[in-house]
Amino acid sequence: MQENPKESSDAQLLERVHKGDSGALGLLYIRYSARVYDLALHFSGNEKEAEDITQNVFSRLWERRELLTNICSLKAYLFRMTRNEILTLFRHRKVERGYARQQMEKEPQHAPDSSMKVTTTELVEMIDIAIERMPELRKRIFMMSRYDEMTYAEIARHLNISPRTVQYHIGKALNELRKLMDVMVLFV
Repeated sequence: MQENPKESSDAQLLERVHKGDSGALGLLYIRYSARVYDLALHFSGNEKEAEDITQNVFSRLWERRELLTNICSLKAYLFRMTRNEILTLFRHRKVERGYARQQMEKEPQHAPDSSMKVTTTELVEMIDIAIERMPELRKRIFMMSRYDEMTYAEIARHLNISPRTVQYHIGKALNELRKLMDVMVLFV
């Protein structure tokens, strides 16, 4: 007889996972894998990578089961693990792009900077990743509007496009960020 995942609290399931109960991990997977997958898919834009991230998060949860005794919020813990997997994916992509660029330019290959440290808050990191994933024109317009504090008319003149086009791209960018917030709320 299968156990209903809603019958046990997160704390009870974590305690069971801590003691080596793989069935409890399965129940946590049933309960939270969709949330992890949705967040990963939102940032990676790739179903296969989102599946890999989801599997990695729950594999690491199992690997670190001895450390699960002082977790106050499983949702927050899973969010942090997912965020870290996404950041790892983006760092890996950045290294791959850098390597490919070096190969095209026939320059000597340099090792990635291992001293790079994440110094911003989790929210800012996720927003930065979302902005980076935007189409180039949308990203540029959004950054000019929000970071350079340019008006729609100034952006339109600078980029030689219509103010309606600027408005359209700002609206789309804000909509993408709203969707991100909706996904992130699942972990609060």
